[in-house]
Amino acid sequence: MNKSLARAAVRLLVTIVDRGQGNRVVDVFRNRQVYLQFVCLGHGTADSEILDYLGLGDTKKDLVLSLVPASAVQNLLDTIVHKMKLNYPGKGIAFTVPLSGISGLISQLVTKDQTMVEGGNNPMDSQGKYSLIVTVVNQGYTGEVMDAAKSAGATGGTVIPARGISNDEAEKFLGISLLAEKEVVAIIAPKENKQNIMQAIAQAAGLKTPARGIVLSLPVETIVGVN
Repeated sequence: MNKSLARAAVRLLVTIVDRGQGNRVVDVFRNRQVYLQFVCLGHGTADSEILDYLGLGDTKKDLVLSLVPASAVQNLLDTIVHKMKLNYPGKGIAFTVPLSGISGLISQLVTKDQTMVEGGNNPMDSQGKYSLIVTVVNQGYTGEVMDAAKSAGATGGTVIPARGISNDEAEKFLGISLLAEKEVVAIIAPKENKQNIMQAIAQAAGLKTPARGIVLSLPVETIVGVN
């Protein structure tokens, strides 16, 4: 493997905007040589005043997942803030999550034009201050997740429909039946609140409850749109 390729860092850039705006985000990033993007449909869970605070004014959401070179993150965030007005309340939020591994071919595709999109040396004020908490539960239990999360300091989240793929060995090991229809709840929270929120969710909607919830967290490196 090419050594420079092996060292090339890739980030997952997540952009959450009102329903119908996802294609605009895709176009903005495509013009900046971002080739791998995926759009998911979701909805917000926060109260209206909290949605406004987080820049998520509509409850129906588009989530755009983009694989980008780490060296281009600042430039891309600056661009999306400008193009989508994320510095204004109710317009959306964008953040990056580090990846611990990625296939060589995908890394090559993501980073092949990184010299064209590098730029922006100003560090983000919020760098390292937030965590992404992801909970996967049986369909219909997102209310329990959000009630528990809010009791521990969360302000809101985004729900994404999903489908679980399981097998007999997993169900035997866990001692439970895993239903196929799932919902994913994604919550951005200050790092200092992460543990309390995760514990509250696990207690109210964990594997030993009818929700059969699985809770995990990921570090958020950079974030924009938190007004």
